[in-house]
Amino acid sequence: LERVLIYCIKVMEKCVEEEYMRVCIHTAISSANKPSLSWMKKAYRIFNRKYKKNLKQMFIVQPSFWTRTLISCFKPFVSSKFWKKLIYITDIKQLKKYLSISQLKLPPTTLDAIKSSGRPNMNLMFGAPLDDVLRLECNQGSSIPIIVNDAVNALLMSGLNTEGLFRLSGNHQRVEELKQLYDAGQVVDLKHEDAHVIAALLKFYFRDLPEPLFTTELYLEFIEGYNVADLNQTKIKLGETLKKLPEINRMLLKHLLILLSK
Repeated sequence: LERVLIYCIKVMEKCVEEEYMRVCIHTAISSANKPSLSWMKKAYRIFNRKYKKNLKQMFIVQPSFWTRTLISCFKPFVSSKFWKKLIYITDIKQLKKYLSISQLKLPPTTLDAIKSSGRPNMNLMFGAPLDDVLRLECNQGSSIPIIVNDAVNALLMSGLNTEGLFRLSGNHQRVEELKQLYDAGQVVDLKHEDAHVIAALLKFYFRDLPEPLFTTELYLEFIEGYNVADLNQTKIKLGETLKKLPEINRMLLKHLLILLSK
């Protein structure tokens, strides 16, 4: 990563005197090349006002949950102007709205990784943004993903008294089979499935969301609200933050809490 930093400085020196855009590809990021908090701090110090002044937009393509969370940690210390310039991209084709893809000089290995991580089957439910899921034909116009509706209803009917629910693992093979059925847009009946399998399926769905239910942007605000000593103030702070969630997220959270409150 030190070599990456040096390379970025060398390339950016040639263009920072005029308006420029920066594209960061985070596809297939792993522990071997995942930036640490200390590295991010170092990069932020190096890229001073000279580099930020003419930055028009910064795109992060296919960021991992770790990347989003790490970046959000800088929100209290970074100018609000920067956050307006930052755009997360889930599919590299979305970049066409902002620039010509031909401007990007990507090595073949990176292009292959992006293609293999894409979602050619548009019926996919797991790992897809909430907006995309709600538009699927199999979702039948519901205001929440059908997988969540099915799982919550099945657990409310027969799973609440199951020991270790959400703690013990369900049969992994069966969970994968059910995921494939939902991703294929098929009608799935969970009524006779093992409660641990249903709970595991629900956990996988929320874990695979490209944007967390409470959103990366509001993550620190939720933590700060929860850490307020006075209980009444905590309720007020969290209530104010909840109102900032997208409507889809609020409705999904409300449905999930029906189950978790039992």
